[in-house]
Amino acid sequence: MVWDKGFLGASIDAYRNDYGTVVEEVGKNRMRRDKLALAGEVRDIAGFITTVRGQIEGSDYKHTELNGDGSAGTTFTNKGTDGRLEAVHRRFRLGDGRLEGVLGLQSESSRFAALGSEANVPLTHTRQTAAFVLEQWTFDSGRQLSAGVRAERVRIGSEGDADPSTPQFGPAQSRSFSPRSASLGATARGV
Repeated sequence: MVWDKGFLGASIDAYRNDYGTVVEEVGKNRMRRDKLALAGEVRDIAGFITTVRGQIEGSDYKHTELNGDGSAGTTFTNKGTDGRLEAVHRRFRLGDGRLEGVLGLQSESSRFAALGSEANVPLTHTRQTAAFVLEQWTFDSGRQLSAGVRAERVRIGSEGDADPSTPQFGPAQSRSFSPRSASLGATARGV
């Protein structure tokens, strides 16, 4: 759906594939991936924020390694969602130039599992949230300076051994960390 000051859209993507490998003469792999995505934007908003845009996506992935007799060996699954929201602020005069930029939030969540005889990782859940700012200062002379910062919070949790009587991965664990990043840039017209 499109209108003068924005849009709203959705997409559905489904993919299926059954295939063999050159490594094993018997057995096949069965893969399935489904995605649903929504995106939208509203422009020409009165006030300091002039444009708001966002997107959200959900995905469901499953990959099963089949034995020679057709029974399921190891199954890998990954279900997740991710979203992003951006707000573009009004361009305004600053010194002998104009400043414009974007403020944003981003969030991701996924749940990964490998189940079966050849599982090599425990069920894990990852959550990530981030906030960011990107600003660009364009001078009347044509030179530009840009700067950006991003702060994140990430948490990864493992459920450990599904069956404590069969130790494989150990007890449940959780780790958190907070990455930070920054960027600076400059451009100048040739003489």
